[in-house]
Amino acid sequence: MSDPRRLSAEQIIQIEAWLAELPEPDLDDPDNPEWTEEDFARAVAPEQMSDEELAAFPCTREILDARRAGAAAVEGGPTRKAG
Repeated sequence: MSDPRRLSAEQIIQIEAWLAELPEPDLDDPDNPEWTEEDFARAVAPEQMSDEELAAFPCTREILDARRAGAAAVEGGPTRKAG
């Protein structure tokens, strides 16, 4: 018995043809533009940021504090505290 979730070769060809006809999406984001060479040159590591700058990034602050305290590596990325 075939799996009803699997697409047939014909269905895949139809979907690929439909996708090929779609216009390319506009990926420009004026609120978050791509970094330039100058942006990378100005960038600093979180360890080099002041306390005032780190206050804007509480999750980064938590990770840095854990590293400084010698805690084990944070797995799965930053988490938010409830409340």
